[in-house]
Amino acid sequence: NLCFDPKHNWHPLSVLISLSHLSNHSENRFLTIRLSDHRISFHFPKKSVIQFRQLRMFFHSISVPHSRKRVPFPQGGLVQPQNTSKKKLCAHKLEQQKTTQSLDSSQKSHSITQCTSFKNRHQQHHCHLRLKIQKIIQEMEIHNQEEPSETCQIQYISLKQQLLHSIQNRSNKENLQSLEICDFSGDDLFLLAMLSCNDDSERFHFLSLGSSHQFNHRECLFECGLSLITGRGVPACTKTGKELLKKCCEIHDYDRAHLELGNLFCEEGQYQKAHQHYTRAVDQNNGSATAWNNLGDLYANGLGVEEDRGLAEQLFIKAARCGHIFALVNLGFLRESDNRIQEAIQFYERAGRQGCSAGFFNLGVIFTKGNEFIEKDLRIAKHYFTLAHELDQDETALEVLRDFDLQLRNESCMGAL
Repeated sequence: NLCFDPKHNWHPLSVLISLSHLSNHSENRFLTIRLSDHRISFHFPKKSVIQFRQLRMFFHSISVPHSRKRVPFPQGGLVQPQNTSKKKLCAHKLEQQKTTQSLDSSQKSHSITQCTSFKNRHQQHHCHLRLKIQKIIQEMEIHNQEEPSETCQIQYISLKQQLLHSIQNRSNKENLQSLEICDFSGDDLFLLAMLSCNDDSERFHFLSLGSSHQFNHRECLFECGLSLITGRGVPACTKTGKELLKKCCEIHDYDRAHLELGNLFCEEGQYQKAHQHYTRAVDQNNGSATAWNNLGDLYANGLGVEEDRGLAEQLFIKAARCGHIFALVNLGFLRESDNRIQEAIQFYERAGRQGCSAGFFNLGVIFTKGNEFIEKDLRIAKHYFTLAHELDQDETALEVLRDFDLQLRNESCMGAL
C-alpha cells in the first residue's frame, strides 16, 4: 500500500495511469491496482517470485521506503530516477531478466518432464498389454487351436479394442479414426493381425502393412508370405509369397522362413536349394526339430546331396530329442531297412504311442508281411491298423482293414473246408 498526502498539488489519476501502464505489459499483468481515499493498493498472487521482485523494483523506482510513511508525489506522476541511480536500475533489470529466464526454463523443463512421464506411463501400459496378448497367442499355438473357439474370439475382439485404444492414448490422438500408419509399430500390426483371426482379409491387411518397407517386421513378413502361398485372406500367389519369405531370410535370417522355403524347393524338386535353407534353419537357435528331420531325410535318400545314412540317423536322433514324432518313424524305417526289425518295432511303437499314426501303420505292415526275423500275424496287424485309423481317421488304414476282413473270412472258410 502506497500512501500519499492530499495536500500536495497533484492528481491521483496521473499516478493511477502510470501504474496501469506498467501493469499492462505482458510481464506485469499480475498487478491489480485499487484507488481508495488516500491509498493505492497492489494485489498479486502470493506464490509468484517474479511478481514480488518486479513489484519491489517498482517500489525502488519511485523511491518508496518499506516503512509506511506518507510520500509526496509530484504532479507529473512517477518520480524520475536521477543519473546516479541508472547503474542500479540496469543491475535490477539484469537481475529481473536472469530470474525470468531461469524460471521460464525451469517451468519448461517441468512441463517437458510431465509430458515425458505421461508418455512413459502410456508406453508402459502399452508394453504390458502387448505382453499379455503375446502370451495368449502362444498358449493358443501350444494347444494347436488353429480355429479358436467362440469364447476365444470374443476375448480377441476385446483385446483388439484395448490395443487400439492403447495406441490412441500413446499417440495422443482424439479418436481411432485419426490414427495414422506412423502411430503403429511392427509389433502392433502383427498382434492386430493375430487378433483378427475371424476375418482373414483384415488379418492379411495388417500383415501387409507390417511387411512393408517402413517396418519390415519379421513375423509380418513370414505370415504374409505364408498367407499368399496358402491363399488365406487373399488370392494365392506362390511367387509373391516366396519373395516375401526370401526377404524375411535376407533381413532377419529367420529359421521358420528358411524352413518353409526349404519345403517349397523340395516340392519343386530343387533339393540343393532346399538343403541350403534347411542348413541355415538348423544353424539358428540350435535349429528346429522339423528342420533337423527334413535335412536328415535329404541325406537318407540322397536328394541334392550324397547319400549318407549315418549322418541321416544322427539328424533324426537330434530331431527326435527336440520332440519331432515323425523322426521316430524315420529312425524305425532306417532300422527296418537294415533288417534290425526289433529296434524298428520299438521306434514305431514309441511314435504311435506319442500320437503318430504312421508308427502304428508301419507296425501293421510288418506283421502283415512277416519275414525271417518275425512271424506273420494278421490279427496283430489288424490291431495296429485299427489303432492307426482311430488316431487320425487314416483312409489307407481303413481300406487295409476292409481287405483284412475279407482275407480273414476266406481263411476261416478254408479252415472249415
